[in-house]
Amino acid sequence: MQHPNVTYNDDGTVTVKLMHPKEHAQTTVESLTFKSDPSVGDMEKMDACEGKIGKTIHCISALCNVTLGLVRRLHPHDYHVLDEVAGEILLGEEPGGHPTGGTSRET
Repeated sequence: MQHPNVTYNDDGTVTVKLMHPKEHAQTTVESLTFKSDPSVGDMEKMDACEGKIGKTIHCISALCNVTLGLVRRLHPHDYHVLDEVAGEILLGEEPGGHPTGGTSRET
């Protein structure tokens, strides 16, 4: 995803700077960082929910290691960007939407 608030870090994590920072646990949360190694357990947390938004909230919470309460309080603009990045990570895409892992062969 090409967005000015999304940074692809050298360690494989992805940081999203929030357009609308939130107060949480007596601190201001200005960005969320997705871990680089999602697991089936992370996906299982999504499976327990109904609806796309519920699944995405659980996904963002698991991949960014933040509470569900914080994710539920995010502004819709921030949620949209986080949703796109979460999709890239779960689908195994590199920045720009190219699948990771695999090779290409010219024919």
